[in-house]
Amino acid sequence: MKPQHETPASPRNGAPALHEAQRQTIFTLLLQHHRLDPQDDAVLSLRHRVNLVVMYALELNHAKVAHALRRQSRLDVNLRDLTGNTALAIAARRGRTGMLPALLRTPGIEVNNGNNEGLTPLMMAEIRHDHEAVRLLLLAAPTIDVNRMNYTGASVLLWATNEDHPAILQTLLQAKGIKVNLSDLNLHTPLIQAAQHGRRGMVRLLLAAPGIAINFANQQGITALMIAAENGEASIVRTIASAPGCNIDAPRHDGDSALLLAVRNNHRRCVEALLKAPGIDTITSAIIWDLMPCRLNGATSPSAC
Repeated sequence: MKPQHETPASPRNGAPALHEAQRQTIFTLLLQHHRLDPQDDAVLSLRHRVNLVVMYALELNHAKVAHALRRQSRLDVNLRDLTGNTALAIAARRGRTGMLPALLRTPGIEVNNGNNEGLTPLMMAEIRHDHEAVRLLLLAAPTIDVNRMNYTGASVLLWATNEDHPAILQTLLQAKGIKVNLSDLNLHTPLIQAAQHGRRGMVRLLLAAPGIAINFANQQGITALMIAAENGEASIVRTIASAPGCNIDAPRHDGDSALLLAVRNNHRRCVEALLKAPGIDTITSAIIWDLMPCRLNGATSPSAC
């Protein structure tokens, strides 16, 4: 006689069931991976098992498994792991861009949930420089909060200006309700941050944004123009100084203007750009020119420094 093998039962929807040993092995791996308590009643429930499998499938880039489990009626798509990440967050963090449309179509999906660090799926997509994921999240989730901040006070727009990825910045600037002057805890706006990192293309994009506060100053009274002048970023100085509404002569709290900062650091091209800018205080600029180190060394004009 042939040995009798027990046939695994199938659920009512007709989908093939996993062998019990396989199910237990997968579940044990999931518990170890997410450091969950196997005795917790919620963890032992079928709903949590299914959700953990979805998360694990996303981690391992098993799209078919994730899509199949997502269709289960008992799926809580907003369940978090111990790091606070939901399935949507894991997909964004791991670069599973192809899975985002299906997840975003799931009824009840929460798109603004932050993890334990306050990072949302949109922030995670930006940090990965995943332009397509950012675009999908903005298009498919009309309720997405583009101005949400993490626990350090950084918004996704600030994340974008901290990285050299102007395409994502341009997409974010077109998002409905975006606040272009939203600052972090140090009162650094996206414009100040872009100038600080020497990102000329981003500075141009931000200056073209409606409502940009070109003269916004941080806690020390420093503007984007001052930072660029102090750092010797002549092209950014030229771009900001020629923009409408720029207060070239504005002083920071210690009294130094952008021109003074450029002189103190002997940034010739920045000085030249500021002296040629419209609206510069010509009397003050003449006095500053007389005090320039290169002037004292015999130079006859800023271009000769």
